[in-house]
Parts: sequence; C-alpha cells; structure tokens
Amino acid sequence: MKLQNAKAHIPTDDFFIANAIINHASDYFHLERGEMKSDSRQLEIVKARHIAMYACWKTIGMSCANIGSFFCRDHATVLHAITSVKNQVELNSIYRRQVSEIMEGVKNLIPESAIEEYEEVFQENDFYTN
Repeated sequence: MKLQNAKAHIPTDDFFIANAIINHASDYFHLERGEMKSDSRQLEIVKARHIAMYACWKTIGMSCANIGSFFCRDHATVLHAITSVKNQVELNSIYRRQVSEIMEGVKNLIPESAIEEYEEVFQENDFYTN
C-alpha cells in the first residue's frame, strides 16, 4: 500500500525532523536517502528504515500512522519496526550500539527552539523502553 502526500498529514516540525532522521540514518548506514522509503527488503536497508522509524516514534513522538505515511507504509508495519528494534537491542549488542549512536546523533537534529520539548527523552538516555 503506497500512501501519498505525507507532508499534508504531518505537523511541519515533525516532518522536517523526520527528514533529518532519515538523512542521518541513511548517512550512518551509507545508503541513498531514497532507499529508506523504497520497497527494498535488503537487510541493511530494512534495518536502517526500522531504526529511523523507531527514532521518529521515540524522539518526536510521531504517531505510527504519521510515521507510516511518511515512510509510505501502514501503521502495522511501523508497529512491527518499533517492536523489532526493541527486541534486537536486547539481543544484539552491535545492534544496540548502532541504535544508540543514531539516537545520540538525532539529538543534534532537533532545532534549538524545540529542544526543551524533547529534552526529557534525551535526559533519560534510555532509548529502549516504552
């Protein structure tokens, strides 16, 4: 299912931060930005996409429906991605490190005007809990 015009349904700040998260995750994994929203099921692309979805959910509190719209996926796929990331960080130390490094990088993507709003997320320094 392809969803169109994601920007129309997502608040402007969230849209720009989500774009920055995609850029950051794709740079981290050395992927093209377009691959993050592609239909590809290659392991490295799926992992980057899942972590980016998780970062959008965890840091800026985007709804699964909005994340799905942004990534051209449905909300059930987003729920699966979030659950998958949570499970993998418990089982795999390399995956946990990658998620942690991406989440730390996301801190620098939040505009200063919005830092206070998201400060609690980053003060916790625990990106793996609900």
